[in-house]
Amino acid sequence: MALFIFTYVGVEVTIGGWIVTYVINERHGGANSGYISSGFFGDLLAGAISVSFVGFFLGPIYPIVMNHAGAVLPPELISGGVGWIASFGGAGAAVFPFIAGAIASRTSIASLQPL
Repeated sequence: MALFIFTYVGVEVTIGGWIVTYVINERHGGANSGYISSGFFGDLLAGAISVSFVGFFLGPIYPIVMNHAGAVLPPELISGGVGWIASFGGAGAAVFPFIAGAIASRTSIASLQPL
């Protein structure tokens, strides 16, 4: 995990630091090119705030389902039932991206936009 964070933060800061130089030298940017770095980090902040709202609203779904399973299943089936439900969740995590990739390879990635 430390190596992941090392790479993630390194890439983030590198892009934020070099993007102005890239725009000026390669894209022949003007005097306002310095604002691009501010926009980059501002967009990172906006994305983090957006994702926190998504996590706030989607985060409780899994525990609520597990709690509900405990309420509707007979006591002797709770352990196995919760295991099966978790297994089906893991299977969905494997199957749905595969299906999305198959659809995208036959049509285009734009066909996945409604998902």
